[in-house]
Amino acid sequence: MEAQAKQVQGKQAFKQTSQSMAGPQTRKTQENQKEASEVTRLLAQMAHGADRARVAQILGLAAEDILDFSSNINPYGFTPAMQEALTTACGHIQHYPDPQARALVEALAQRRQLEAWQIVPGNGGADVIFRLAGVLGRLLGPSRMQATHKAQVLLTAPSFSEYAHAFSQAGLSLQTYPLSPDCDFQLDPGILDGLDETIQVCVLCQPNNPTGLLIDADLLTEIRQICRSRGIYLVLDECFLDFLDPPGQAVHSLKADLSEREVIVKSLTKLFALPGLRLGWLELGSPSLADILRAATPPWQISGPAQAVGLAALATPEEDIQAWRQQLVQERQRLSLALTQAGAKVYPSQANFLFLAWNYPTLQLDLLTQVSPPILIRNCANYPGLGPGYWRVAVKSPEENNQFLAALEDLSPTRL
Repeated sequence: MEAQAKQVQGKQAFKQTSQSMAGPQTRKTQENQKEASEVTRLLAQMAHGADRARVAQILGLAAEDILDFSSNINPYGFTPAMQEALTTACGHIQHYPDPQARALVEALAQRRQLEAWQIVPGNGGADVIFRLAGVLGRLLGPSRMQATHKAQVLLTAPSFSEYAHAFSQAGLSLQTYPLSPDCDFQLDPGILDGLDETIQVCVLCQPNNPTGLLIDADLLTEIRQICRSRGIYLVLDECFLDFLDPPGQAVHSLKADLSEREVIVKSLTKLFALPGLRLGWLELGSPSLADILRAATPPWQISGPAQAVGLAALATPEEDIQAWRQQLVQERQRLSLALTQAGAKVYPSQANFLFLAWNYPTLQLDLLTQVSPPILIRNCANYPGLGPGYWRVAVKSPEENNQFLAALEDLSPTRL
């Protein structure tokens, strides 16, 4: 009851703002609008989606009552077998887990058709990204270069913010290749010119976050060839690639014939709904780089429950995963059509989320305060290369998507 009371209080506090838009500009109205503007600013500053606790704190809502469309998690991914594995593993938390997660590494290698030495596991995708950046920072440090220069890392913008954080923290200099709205944020061949003699690391995301767009297969091949010929480390984050059908994954992946300076970032977090457990890994073509990364990994990096649930996830039948993909594609198309009809420009995402441009400044705030249940989406204004008016919406179960679509209909009369 207390949580519901806070939710109602939060809604009432901001409902006055929207209702007052049609009336005279009273002092109270101006104060409400100023408060709503400040809340919108705070929401836009959040570095990631899925921070329901912070949103609830800002708005005075109950976190558990917020429907989270800001995190791109497969609604079908956490299976009964994984739940059983978690329950069993929690009965053994008084014992240390395997410090190297050997059984998990073997299972990942078998599923990915790689050798076990090629797999370096970690506590989620962000963990292995930071560890990789730290290792490359040491390998590409001042001893190999003029003291007045830093190693150069080429990133695209917009893209996942942790790449920039990780590599800058490792002491490397960042170069950004902007994805243009004139090209619908699609990576274009101009990036090939950016891969000059100053670049030592290139980091790409496939499909890209937040746009959900794939790199053209021929362009990826050209990027790969240039990186190989110039000795550039090519890092490809494929955490969302699992949402494509397997033939599409093969075309848009680096997995076939990994070279010594090619690295893939993978995670079970998105497909198998494990953000609270954290489980990711790197795939490498260089035995020496794999050894260095393993040496840089603390023992027991992956908890016993995470190892057990990861093994259960990897045992999921492929036909079940394919059924998830088909359902998510149908729901993605349904959401895309509804958002387009509501006035948004929706980009052709190939992931389990939609990226859209919509000149609706209070969209996030309205979804949190004007509808029930409150709905949280990702404001993409703070992505490098973007700004106000860009949003990301997860694709969830049909029931949850119905709630989102009903919320859009509720808001449409106040949109004009």
